[in-house]
This record gives sequence, structure tokens and C-alpha cells, in this order.
Amino acid sequence: MSTPRTADIVRPGVLPWTLGDRVVVALNDGHLEASIGLVQGIPADEAARLQVEGFRSPQAPRISVNAFLVLGGPAPVLVDAGMGGGGRAPTLHLPKALH
Repeated sequence: MSTPRTADIVRPGVLPWTLGDRVVVALNDGHLEASIGLVQGIPADEAARLQVEGFRSPQAPRISVNAFLVLGGPAPVLVDAGMGGGGRAPTLHLPKALH
């Protein structure tokens, strides 16, 4: 089966972008509920303010867990930083979706 090299791939949790002759597809694998202390590089009060401005909880930020698929080269490339053994519900949807 051939995968189209366009941004016409539409399904829940899949967000494609066409970049020149490549398509980069964000593959959502769920989310991770964390503490505001996980946010690095800005003070905790600013991180909490940004959460509130985005209509999100400052006590339990929900962080999207994604991988990226690059189409258009000689072979597809899957980019996934991974969570090691730390993945848990509501993540771990991607392995089932790739089968």
C-alpha cells in the first residue's frame, strides 16, 4: 500500500503539514498530566499564567505526547523521542494505531 505524499491524510490525532516536497505528520499518542514544575526555562508563576490564559489547569498541565512521520524521501522516517518505560494511559495509543 502506498502512502500519499500530500497533506490529505485526515484522521483523529493525525496532523499533516506539507513542507516543500515533504510531508511532516504529527501523530498524537495521547497526553501526560504533569506538574507545573515540569515546565523548564520560565518561572513557575509565568508557566501557570500561560496555562490559565490557554484555558488549562495550572495545577495539572496536560502535555501532548507526539511522534512525527516524515514522508517524501527515499523512505518514511519516524521521529519519536520516546518516554522509555514511563508511558501510561492516556498515552500508548500510537503502537496500536500503527498496526
